[in-house]
Amino acid sequence: MTLVFLSSRQYTYVNESLGHNSVIDYFVCDNNGEILDYCVLDPDINLSVAIRCKSTIQPVLLATDVSQGSRVKQLRWDHADLLSYYNTTMCLLYPLYYELPEFENVISSVSDLDCNNFINSYYGKLVDGLNHSAELHVPTHYKNYYKFWWSQQLSCLKDNAIKSNKNWKDAGRPRTGPTADKRNADKRSYKKILYRERRAEMQYYTNDLHDALMISLE
Repeated sequence: MTLVFLSSRQYTYVNESLGHNSVIDYFVCDNNGEILDYCVLDPDINLSVAIRCKSTIQPVLLATDVSQGSRVKQLRWDHADLLSYYNTTMCLLYPLYYELPEFENVISSVSDLDCNNFINSYYGKLVDGLNHSAELHVPTHYKNYYKFWWSQQLSCLKDNAIKSNKNWKDAGRPRTGPTADKRNADKRSYKKILYRERRAEMQYYTNDLHDALMISLE
């Protein structure tokens, strides 16, 4: 993508503590004329060494009502039964493998239309298999469904981390000094409490969640 949008060439992996950076993320397309824009995002709070990318693609489908976008359910892979998902996809998709060498043996004698039909059919069966396996083993919930543990303290720490990161950017992104120290300290504080609360999610219920479960059992 950076070969098309040279002005947007930025690192997508940055490890500040080790001083490492690289471009390791890719968008693959068969027609770069459909790519309208591309950029590497620079969020004010990012706890990962990976930096998100964004691309704008020429739409090929009719527009849908985006007013319900915030209510779209998401696959929650962090709560999925990955072993069962792996076994189910293997059972569903492995038989499709045998269709490839069979078609390869006759591809030279079939028309372009037959080739297109085979590709579309194969793609449909592949997607159907993945969707069916996900429906069985990967929960889908609205955004923030699992964040019952979020607290006012985390909100304050996140706001502080975002504010100090903005100040650090405005100061020219210094590597040392009070501005850099404040930014790193706020980020560490937020990260520490965030990870602690996430771990606690697996160890105990909050009072509100416990009460809700008790009511549902009455």
